Amino acid sequence: MRLYELWFLFADKPLRFSLREFGDITGLKCEPEREKVGNGSESIDATPGRMWKELFETEDEDVTVPDVLRMLERPSLPEWKRLPLALIALVDGLLVCGHKLLRVTPAYVEMLEDTRSFLQYPWGREAFVSTLSRLRPPQPSDPSKMDKSLSVMRLRLKQQSTACYGFPLALQLFAFKAIPSLLEKIPEPNKTTSFLQEPEGCDSTNALLNFEDILLVETQTEVQCCCLSYLQNRS
Repeated sequence: MRLYELWFLFADKPLRFSLREFGDITGLKCEPEREKVGNGSESIDATPGRMWKELFETEDEDVTVPDVLRMLERPSLPEWKRLPLALIALVDGLLVCGHKLLRVTPAYVEMLEDTRSFLQYPWGREAFVSTLSRLRPPQPSDPSKMDKSLSVMRLRLKQQSTACYGFPLALQLFAFKAIPSLLEKIPEPNKTTSFLQEPEGCDSTNALLNFEDILLVETQTEVQCCCLSYLQNRS
C-alpha cells in the first residue's frame, strides 16, 4: 500500500486518487514539506507557543475555528491579528480539518510568525495525507498487527456515516472530473457562481448526489472514466 495513493473501481474501471490528482484538482502546493507539523498521518503536534499566546491571549489549547471566526467579527480586533486568524481559519476549518470540533492546531499557529512562509507551505500535501487517513486502514506501528487495522476499516465501512477529515471536497471534485456522467445527475451542472456571489448558498446544505444516482451511473454500459494524469499529460 503506497502512502500517497488510493485505488478503487468504478464500473469495473480502475481509478487512482493520488497526491498528483489531488494537486491537479485543488491547485494546492503538494511538494514535500520542509518540516512535519499538524494533524496528518506523518505530522507531529506542538504545544501553544509565543504566537498562540499573542493571538489568543491565553495558553488554553481549547480554541476552535468558530472561536476564531467570532474574533474576526469584533470591530475592536487589532488589525495585525486579522490576516493570521483568517489564515488559520482557512487551514483548520477547510483544508486540513483534523477534529470534529474544528480545534485549532498549535503547530499551524506557530507557523504564522512568518506569514510568507505560511503561504508557501505545501498545504496540499498536508491536506491530502489528512484526507486519506480516514479512507484507508490505520497504519500500525507493528506490521504484524495489520489484521487489526483491517478490522477497524471494515467496521468503518459498515457504518451508515463516517467522519471525514482533511479536505474531502477534493474527492467529490475528482469524481466529477474523472466520471463526467455524474455531472448529468446534479442540478444546474453548468452553474459556476461562488459563495461570494451567492452567500445565501451557505445557509443550507443540499446533497448534490444521492446513492441511487451514483449506482445508476455505475451500471451504465457506456460509462466513461478518465485518468486525470493522462488528461494532464495530453494538455
